[in-house]
Amino acid sequence: DFMTDASGQIVLSGLTPGMSVTARETKAASGYVLDSTPQTIKIQSGEAQTLTFFNSPKGALIVRKLDSLTNQPLSGAEFKVTTAKGEAVDASEGRTSTNGVYTTDANGQFSITKLEPGVYVVTETKAPEGYALDATPQTVTVDADDAQTLTFRDAPLQTLVIRKFVKGTDTPLKGVTFLVVDGSGAPVGNGNGEYTTDENGRVVISGLTPGMTVTAHEVRTVRGYALNGTPQNIRIVSGEAQTLTFFDEPLSTLVIHKYIS
Repeated sequence: DFMTDASGQIVLSGLTPGMSVTARETKAASGYVLDSTPQTIKIQSGEAQTLTFFNSPKGALIVRKLDSLTNQPLSGAEFKVTTAKGEAVDASEGRTSTNGVYTTDANGQFSITKLEPGVYVVTETKAPEGYALDATPQTVTVDADDAQTLTFRDAPLQTLVIRKFVKGTDTPLKGVTFLVVDGSGAPVGNGNGEYTTDENGRVVISGLTPGMTVTAHEVRTVRGYALNGTPQNIRIVSGEAQTLTFFDEPLSTLVIHKYIS
């Protein structure tokens, strides 16, 4: 085993003329691709024989995360990077253990340098706060002396506003309770999916995933009003705030008088 010096050379002296010598690179310099093809040469008397090996720089991968509506960079997104065989890709040529997990910086990106040529799979595992996860993996081939860029876009999570008014007026009703579920019937948001209107007669639910269907059903109203038992549903659209409006009708009054005849 021999190692190249500062000038990139190995010099072996005292070799017997007529002998054959085979050299094979077993470890490349950091950041370079191993040239594993052996070379053989016959030693000649009175001559200096030369074998020349070339190493290509390793590749690089840049992953960008953008807002799907504005194309603004998003920090704080987490990704898992693996080989095609599912092996985690650590930083610094494997010397820094990351378990293959990387997080986008303030510029909405991260980069992995000194990558061996090969096929890599990148999957978003955690979206930035306020955004929907893009769980579709992307596959890329990185060659020697090559830099590849993958771009992921996350849609902002949306908001649903439920409004409650006295029927025939614009008077808001405080204290009306709604059950809000998704398309599968699972509660949306907080624990049991129930929300109560505030002093403005509103319920605001944020962080909804674009494309999901939400159904709101009034389950309790305030004293003096008839329950509106008709549910309403709406599909959450990216880049918009959806609104559902309910009206409760005031209950009528019956007075019974009783007298001594």
